[in-house]
Amino acid sequence: MNGSYAYMLFKAVFSLAVVLALLAIFLYGLKAFMKRFGRRGAQQAEPVRVLSVYPLDYKKSLTVVDVAGTVLVLGVTPTSVNLVTKIEDGDAAEELKRLGGAGHRGLFRHFR
Repeated sequence: MNGSYAYMLFKAVFSLAVVLALLAIFLYGLKAFMKRFGRRGAQQAEPVRVLSVYPLDYKKSLTVVDVAGTVLVLGVTPTSVNLVTKIEDGDAAEELKRLGGAGHRGLFRHFR
């Protein structure tokens, strides 16, 4: 053998750390690129915008969307999309639009 086990372990851990650091740098650069040039960057011009998603059950959710200034609450399942209600109250609609995607949780909240 060329070296001790401690040296080989150190070398493996160091190599893993370098690969993870390069991956993190790549993902950060991708996030910056997508923010500038991706679909999210042109979000203001889109007529349909998802404001929030509230999971109810496995693959079932309530989704609040802004469609050309009108706020709709949709029931979404794997096989259908149903209109639950239309938000008529102007103050409530503006509050939902202002909050937008602030309620997103999970891993992907870092990539917005």
